[in-house]
Amino acid sequence: MAEQDNNSFNDQPVLVEDNSLAKIAWQLIIGAAVAVAVVGAAVYYWYQKQQTAEIAAAALAAAHDAAQWQQVVDQYPGTAAAGSALLLLAADRQEKQDYAGAAELYAGYLQKYADSSLVSAVQFARAQSLAADGQTDAAQTAYLAIVDAKPANPYAGGAAVALARVYLAGHNVSAARQTLTDFISREVNVNSSFLNEANQLLRELPQGGAGR
Repeated sequence: MAEQDNNSFNDQPVLVEDNSLAKIAWQLIIGAAVAVAVVGAAVYYWYQKQQTAEIAAAALAAAHDAAQWQQVVDQYPGTAAAGSALLLLAADRQEKQDYAGAAELYAGYLQKYADSSLVSAVQFARAQSLAADGQTDAAQTAYLAIVDAKPANPYAGGAAVALARVYLAGHNVSAARQTLTDFISREVNVNSSFLNEANQLLRELPQGGAGR
């Protein structure tokens, strides 16, 4: 009779616990959970932001005076409605001839809404407010920033003419002439009211060495 092979158990499959595979599976589960949490948080944040924007827009639509516009600015900072309310407040200050206050509000808008499509217009409005308030040096700096902006600021023409008038008010005829001449030479092929005004003002300047 054949002798039983005592080593026959070696042919049977043996189950071995693989800790490395278990760790990988656990890491994948944790990673998926984190991804779901991040996406969920992003969706919630977006939803909350949309809700806030809608509430702010409704509050702005219902606002009719400076106190109510200020409430929109204070309660919904960073929203488009708060930005619009800030501009309404600045315009209200201008209308009341509080030019310093208007310039400050415009500066605040430029700081908080640097990506707004209204930045160029607000820069010009701020420069005008500074000039109207008698802050000559600050107004010159603001106008020059608009005139020299790259790419070109759409209010460069208005800023050039306004800057020339500021120079004239300070009896600096040569600076006014240079400002107008530079603008006209850049915009010679452009038909605009600013260009026409610049040409007219240049013709009205004292001739020769008048002024500084």
